[in-house]
Amino acid sequence: MKLMIAMLMMLPTLATAATEIVYNSSSNPYIPARGYVTAQQICLNANKDSFKIFVAQHTVETCDSVKTDYSDSTRPKKVCVGRKMVTVPATTTTVSAFTKKEVCQKWNRNDSAYPRCVSSVMKDTMYSTSYTQYKYEQADWRRERPISAVNKYIETCK
Repeated sequence: MKLMIAMLMMLPTLATAATEIVYNSSSNPYIPARGYVTAQQICLNANKDSFKIFVAQHTVETCDSVKTDYSDSTRPKKVCVGRKMVTVPATTTTVSAFTKKEVCQKWNRNDSAYPRCVSSVMKDTMYSTSYTQYKYEQADWRRERPISAVNKYIETCK
């Protein structure tokens, strides 16, 4: 009887571990927002200059042609003609780890509350190789109280 009560008391603990939801937060657009990140999904090349990304099979809505509807004179609309669903096969693509970013060189600080950028330049910056993994309980639908928050790095390709 005591054994049965002890097992019943452990049941909520086992259920919580099985139903946790994982979210990822990063400035890198290639890191999936939800789920565990694996080396099969995204990895950093040995030269650290590109990412190898696996894109799963998915369905995309396409059009045979696109026409413009001018019936509303103020706002013409694009209308899809011959709508169909196309299945895109799974692929692995290589994308650059660098992107162009506008960086301000000189600021106008006359208004202390809102400084304005006077001159800027485009610079090469590397996408972030780190992300934060948050685990939530299934019942925490607002994502207010994470069970854990761990900083992780993208693995290098093998």
